[in-house]
Amino acid sequence: MTGENNAVGTEEAGHPERTAVSQRRWTSLQALTVTGVLAGGIFILDARTPPFVDVPILYVFVVLLSLFAPWHRTPLLIGAATIALTFLPPALLWSATADWHTWTNRVITAAALGITALLVSARQTAEARVIRGREELERRVEDRTAQLRAANQALESEIAVRRTAERSLQESRESLARTEAFSLVMVTHVGLDGRWLKVPPRLSELLGYSESELLAGTFMDVTHPDDVEADWSRCQRLIRGEINSFELEKRYIRKDRAVVWVYLNCSGVYDAEGRLIHFLTYIQDISDRKRAEDALRVSQEQWRTVIETVPIGIAISTVDGRVLDLNTAAWTILGYDSKEEFLGLAAASHYVDPADRRRRIERLKAGHQVFEAQYKKKDGSLFWGRCTAAILGEQDGETVLINAYEDITEERRSHDSIARAKEELQAANLQLLERDQVRTKFLSVVSHELRTPMAAIKGFVDNMLDGVTGELNDRQTDYLRRMQLSLERLTRLIAQLLDWSRLEMGGAAFLPKALSPADLVRRVGDNARSVAESKGVRVVTKIAGGLPTILADPDKLEQILWNLIGNAVKFTPTRGTVEIECRGAPDGGVLVTVSDSGCGIATQDIPRVFDQFSGVTSPMPAGRGAQLGLYITKSLVLLHGGRIWAESRLQEGSRFHVHLPVEPPDGKRPAAESS
Repeated sequence: MTGENNAVGTEEAGHPERTAVSQRRWTSLQALTVTGVLAGGIFILDARTPPFVDVPILYVFVVLLSLFAPWHRTPLLIGAATIALTFLPPALLWSATADWHTWTNRVITAAALGITALLVSARQTAEARVIRGREELERRVEDRTAQLRAANQALESEIAVRRTAERSLQESRESLARTEAFSLVMVTHVGLDGRWLKVPPRLSELLGYSESELLAGTFMDVTHPDDVEADWSRCQRLIRGEINSFELEKRYIRKDRAVVWVYLNCSGVYDAEGRLIHFLTYIQDISDRKRAEDALRVSQEQWRTVIETVPIGIAISTVDGRVLDLNTAAWTILGYDSKEEFLGLAAASHYVDPADRRRRIERLKAGHQVFEAQYKKKDGSLFWGRCTAAILGEQDGETVLINAYEDITEERRSHDSIARAKEELQAANLQLLERDQVRTKFLSVVSHELRTPMAAIKGFVDNMLDGVTGELNDRQTDYLRRMQLSLERLTRLIAQLLDWSRLEMGGAAFLPKALSPADLVRRVGDNARSVAESKGVRVVTKIAGGLPTILADPDKLEQILWNLIGNAVKFTPTRGTVEIECRGAPDGGVLVTVSDSGCGIATQDIPRVFDQFSGVTSPMPAGRGAQLGLYITKSLVLLHGGRIWAESRLQEGSRFHVHLPVEPPDGKRPAAESS
């Protein structure tokens, strides 16, 4: 039965109405079965037991039956059946007549049983309804819970998707913000009335305004007045739908009134229905590029001005001979009437031999840049030109050359004339050298020839002054003294001429050897002291200790010192002082200084005192002579590899410094030293 019921239940589970009818039939069948059992039980109890026993038993039985009865929807039927079964069986089956007490007891019992059955049945019915309601509620709650769970799962999935989308959107916004922060392009939103809707920080920094200041105005407020019309007219075309986007280069005016150049690309942002909402603008600062372009334009203009101004022809061409550009001087030199006429020709057509151009390019690549050759003009005439060429670089895969041309026809003619004149000058110079050598040789011979008679005359004068020829009167003595001074002066002059001639002819022998400069200076100073004291001039010698030994020609070094000391004594008045100082030089050599308290030398004459026949004037008569002494002194110092210079002021004296190295130049060392 259970399997069949389950089968029936399973079969009818999909049909609720048929299930309810079957359930009512099954309940009615149960009710009839229980009623029959109840009637039989009451009959047996009533027939076999006394009234005071069967009533309680029957009552309990009815109560239990009502409590556990399976029909919760038929309380009236149960009550009616109970009353009927209580009265009818005894009346129909019992033969004994019951008294009124029995009937009263039965009526009361039947009524109590019926009311009890009704109450219990009503309670059961209510409980069943409550249970069914609770089950229905639980089922509905479970269904609703399942629906809510499904909805919650769907909502959680949707929330997860939304969170993912929000996270992606936030990351995209952050990425966009980082991109905008570091990108050279500034993204702005502008309303259809020109008001700023979104301003990136970089644009605020670029224009010098705060974000709030820009958002309070329009883009026209910061646009250069000359660019407002061009920008706004394009915006109007975008609003009318004539264009989808536009781009332009415009100028902004910064808050400090400086001009900023930007590149601007503007497009529209539309809603779902295709209506234009606002403008989306991409801005890039191109001020540096504009400045570079302006500088390049100015440079090009300056370059064009320069190449058009210079009288040199300048042409730019490729290796294959195609002329790219040239200045006016270039096509003028070649005899053309315009630049366009020249550009239509090949560069090689201006060469006498077109192959010369290829050969010169090879030489140019090898490092030669200047070429002189004959070129051909438009009319076929030839002229001499100098071309200075260089390789500029590559352009469209071709090597580009720059050439500077000069017409040197006259220069070539002048060059030939100069060459001839140079040859003539060299011949004349050779003759002058020969004559100078003859003159120098003549002076040398004359000086040598004069020294012998001068020595004899000097000896006769000295003897006469010494009384060898007899006693002299005052007038004779005065004349002889004057003759003696003139002879000494003439002797010095002859000696200077001999030294000068030897130096000029290269015959001054240089024989250096190791010597002590301190001993030489001390000896010359002592000898000069006796000569100076005869004139009333004091000589002071100062020699520092620790002086090095030097390689020098002792005779020539002594001559250098005598010339300087003699000049100092000669130009120093009576009671004056001549000081000779010898000390070490910072570079390890020796420095000799001869100072005097004489008349001095004018500042403008100091650079010329070492020249031969310098012509420097002196206020003292003793200074008038051939003026070769300092020239000879300087020449002797240079032989030692040293140098000499002077310091002086008028009426304050002079200082002559001689610096001598420890060793002379390599070419002037003695053979023993050189080996």
